[in-house]
Formats: sequence, structure tokens, C-alpha cells
Amino acid sequence: EVKNFKLEADLADEDGDGDITVAEYASQFGAELEELEEAESEGWTPFAELGKNNALRRTEDYLYQRRFIDQLGVPVSTESYFERVMAKNLEELVELSPLIWLPLLPVIAFGASVDLDNGVISAASANSFEVAGAFLSTPDFIIPCLGFEVVLFVWSMTNFIKMSTIAHLLRPRVSFDPEPHLIPPLYEDDAARKLWTESPLQSVLFLESFWASPAKNRQEELFGVSGHHGPEFYINSIKFNTWCLVAVSLYQFQEILGVDYDQVAMKGLEATDESVIYEGVLFALLVVLKLGLLSLVPRTFVKHSISTSIEDLKPQWAINRVLDELRFDLAQQSFLRSLEFDKDPAELAGRSSKDFTVLEIANLKAAFKEFDVDGGGSISKDELDKTMKSMGAKLNAEEVQRMMDIADTNRDGVLDFEEFLDMVAKFK
Repeated sequence: EVKNFKLEADLADEDGDGDITVAEYASQFGAELEELEEAESEGWTPFAELGKNNALRRTEDYLYQRRFIDQLGVPVSTESYFERVMAKNLEELVELSPLIWLPLLPVIAFGASVDLDNGVISAASANSFEVAGAFLSTPDFIIPCLGFEVVLFVWSMTNFIKMSTIAHLLRPRVSFDPEPHLIPPLYEDDAARKLWTESPLQSVLFLESFWASPAKNRQEELFGVSGHHGPEFYINSIKFNTWCLVAVSLYQFQEILGVDYDQVAMKGLEATDESVIYEGVLFALLVVLKLGLLSLVPRTFVKHSISTSIEDLKPQWAINRVLDELRFDLAQQSFLRSLEFDKDPAELAGRSSKDFTVLEIANLKAAFKEFDVDGGGSISKDELDKTMKSMGAKLNAEEVQRMMDIADTNRDGVLDFEEFLDMVAKFK
């Protein structure tokens, strides 16, 4: 999603300065902006998210990122920022504890009891077909199983609805009068925020009360009674719900549908008992339903990541990383612009690094680390050549060798940091 945004956004940057204003975006994608605002005026629902095409999602992402840049006041790489945030959240999402099996133990135990009652040890047993149809006719199994299906459905939809609604309330809006520009998101409107925080959905989420924590800002109020713990509560909710959907689907597919299929394959469809057919159809539908719920997980995850990385919840660590990138890019561009490769060695001989300021030396230390690819504490000729080319400097082999000859004062074939400073000073 981040990469797709970058590819599409490049089209909107009319002046090529890397900063896409709302007016620039509207000149090419005005139809999508108008469609988003029309949907808002007609009455938005979370299920409207399911019908959005890639163009509308791209436009939404642009609005989040445009406001992020405006608030930060610096033209940072928002693609890099959101990619880091989503990567960290994704790492949390897929990290599973051994204790996560505990909720499924009753389901596995019920299934095993059905197998054992029919003289079958497991679905891998040679006589596993004998248990076909028994799962549907065993009340102690089918009733809890269907109950758990209802829980999974409500759980999945609650995650999706809540994250979609919070992200919607945080999305900046667009005004076209007199020209396209951003206006504050809905959550800054007290009436809209109160309408959501007092909605029926918030009141039924009693499980949140176990993680209740007072909200520290208006954004955290959107998460309900979980408040300050809301972002953590919901990433764990998405994680455990996803895992349960996958685990139960695999269990039903292997332990029940697999057994039913074996009996149909052995006896033929006409000779197979009706209970086996009904059982196979029921659990096939349940598996398909869970696959449908799993298709919501990526949308739910993206909405959670956006909702917890903008406005008042911007993680400082991610901001620091993109600011570091920006500082290095600016220093790199300044460094390249300042180099003069056509100077005579005699003219360069008297230049040294003594006139560098403390700030310039700090920036050059960061640059030195970029040149020192292998981290050995020195820069070889190959490292100098590759790094200069990656920075956009068009140097031939003779020019690179000339830089090394001038800078490598101790003639050991590599540049240490002091020699690197002298090299920059001579070529500035």
C-alpha cells in the first residue's frame, strides 16, 4: 500500500519539488477527492470501506500524509514513516506466544472426544472415515462449535468496524472553496466525537473494561473505555482473532472435512450417508465464512496502524528516524553540490578540515559511516567509488583514484576519518 501510494503520488507532483500540495493532487485526482466528500455528506458507514477502490484508498492515504507533513512542518518521507510504523505493528501481529493455544484447547478436546467415542485416535488413523458425520450429530461438540463461530464473527466485525470508524474520524477533510485545501478531521468536532464515544457499539464492548485506562488526549477517547491502552488492546485483539480464524479453519478442514471427503471418496456420493453430506456442507460453509472474515484483517490492520500513528499518537521513534533520513539527505545533497573535481592538486594542497564547525563534523561522521560500507572504520577505493555513484556523483575511475591519491596521506590504501575530513575540505 505504501509503495503503491508512492508510485501514484509521483504523478501528482507537477512542479517536481517532492512536495504534493492539495491543489496539485486535486488537479489530477480531484474526482476521487470529491467522491470522498460526497460519501461523507451522504452518511458514511464502516461497510463503505469494503466498496472503496484503490484510487479512493490512495486518496485517503494522501490526506493522512498531507496533514502529517503540515503538522510536522518538515517535508519528510511519509512513505518511509508509515512503512516503519506498519512494519513494527506487523511484527507484533505475527508474534505468537505458546500460551495462545489455550483458547483452542476446549475445541480440540471436544473434537478428540468425538473421535475416541467412535474408536478413532485421530484424523490420520486408517479408520478415520468411521467418524464421518459424527461431529454434526454430537450436541456436546456442535453446539459449542457453532457458538464459537458466532463469537469469531462478532469479534472480527467489531475489530473492523471500530478501527474503520476511528480512522475515518481521524481523516482530514477537503474544502474546495475557494481552492482545494485541508480542513480538520471530524474527531476535532466535539459533537461528532461524542456521537461516536457514546454509540451502542462502545457500550457493548465490556471486555475493554478489563484494560480500562483514562484517555490522555481526544484521540485516545475514540478507543472507548480502554482509553490509553486502546491501541495496544486492539492490535492484540486483531492478532488473537486472526490466529483463531486461521487455527479453527485449519482444524475443521483437516479433522472434519478431510474425514468426510475420505468417506465420500471411498463409498461414492450416492452411497454416502446423508449426515456426512450435511456435515461436509455445513463445515465447508463455516470455513468459507472464516476465510471471508480473514479477508477483512489487512484492512483492519491498516486502519489500526493509521489510527495509532497520526495526530496525537505519532510515535516519536518513527519521527526521529525520518528526520534523521531527511537530515542526511540534505547533508548529502549539500556535500555533492560543494565538491569540485576539476581543481588542480597544487591548488588543493593547502586546504584542511580545521575550519569545519562542530555541526559540520557531526554531519560528516554520519556521511563517513555511509561510505564505510563494511563498517571497518575506513573507506577503501571501491567503497568510495560505489558510494559516490549511489549519491549521484558521476565520476570515472581516474577521478576516484585522484581523490584517493590526494586524500590518502599515509599511503595505506584506505581513508580514515581524519583523511576523509581532509578530502572533503580539499574538494569543497
